[in-house]
Amino acid sequence: MPFVLKPQIEKELERLEAVGILQKVDSSDWAAPIVPVLKKDGQLRICGDYKLTVHQALETEQYPLPKPEDLLQH
Repeated sequence: MPFVLKPQIEKELERLEAVGILQKVDSSDWAAPIVPVLKKDGQLRICGDYKLTVHQALETEQYPLPKPEDLLQH
């Protein structure tokens, strides 16, 4: 996380906890790094980067698109 955004990130995390959106936990098998994003109006949006945690555990269904020649057969 960018050091300059640390106070703003902490404030936003405290706000989200106060309104019941987030809940503090001591530990979790599903921890993921946060990605802070500044909105156009200067507010902070906290996003999660799940590519190394949740995404690895998902079973993705593969539905390949049919070839045009297969669709246009008489």
